[in-house]
Amino acid sequence: YHVYTAEQLAYVLSTDQEWKYIYLENDIYLNDLSDFEIWEMVGSEHNWISNDNVSKFTHVSIYGNNHMIYGLFDYNEGGSAGLVHTNKTQGHLSFYNLGIDYAYIGGKYASAFLGTMDTGNNGYCNVTFENCFVGENVKIIGTEGSGGFIGGYGWYSGIQAPTLPKTARL
Repeated sequence: YHVYTAEQLAYVLSTDQEWKYIYLENDIYLNDLSDFEIWEMVGSEHNWISNDNVSKFTHVSIYGNNHMIYGLFDYNEGGSAGLVHTNKTQGHLSFYNLGIDYAYIGGKYASAFLGTMDTGNNGYCNVTFENCFVGENVKIIGTEGSGGFIGGYGWYSGIQAPTLPKTARL
């Protein structure tokens, strides 16, 4: 899918399909940013879609092509919130060359990119981030877990901290 608009991005993330490759061809504006400073108090014009369908995918790759997603407002009290809410058992989710800025995200598990990895008791899921970032104008509030890239993960997710050489800088 080649995505040029917010409506197209919402559509491709909410449709059920086993394999999906998404290419952003423009910066995507999900909301008017002129009232961004008051979103925490009054919300925004458009709350982001409930895209829990991602659990039905076998493989989803989002190629940002060095574009940005602006104006993500996702408030999902008691659930997961973010560009993608949940990556479930045996799911493969990848983000490449993508930035998110001017966003307000709140939920039980909240992050700019992936709300939660939910692997169940015997499953696994893979998530890849390559050359992605969360801008300085992003507010993330998770009541049980929050982060820039992943808000929370099941106890069986297999997330491991990377081993860095002694000369690496974070």
